[in-house]
Amino acid sequence: MRIVVPKVTVLNAEGYRICIAHYPLQDSGEWVEKIRSTMRISSCSSPIPCYSLIYGGVILFQGEKPVWRGEFDGYFTLTEETCNDSLEQFLTKVDRGEDTCLKVSEGTLKLLKKCQSCTRVDPIGLRMIVD
Repeated sequence: MRIVVPKVTVLNAEGYRICIAHYPLQDSGEWVEKIRSTMRISSCSSPIPCYSLIYGGVILFQGEKPVWRGEFDGYFTLTEETCNDSLEQFLTKVDRGEDTCLKVSEGTLKLLKKCQSCTRVDPIGLRMIVD
């Protein structure tokens, strides 16, 4: 069996962590091996990268607990632009599939339906291919 998972970017905002599963997909690495060997999410020592690898999309964590997940069909990028959306507005717009932004410690996170030079969000997560 072959297992393929997305890469994960972790950003910090307002006391939360935002994890974005994205392309390119990967079929090797520490987390892939842990999932492949046990097929259990409990095998992960930290849920932050693990939930994102398995479920895909955009996941909001408070501490180590996932508190929200959105399936965004589009792209993301980090910029230095200003953003006036609050965390609540950001989550609502992601749920509706609209372009949005959020100020994070690393800059400004922008989620866009279309973008030529951005990274594609993976809304699916874990894929298992049976040979």
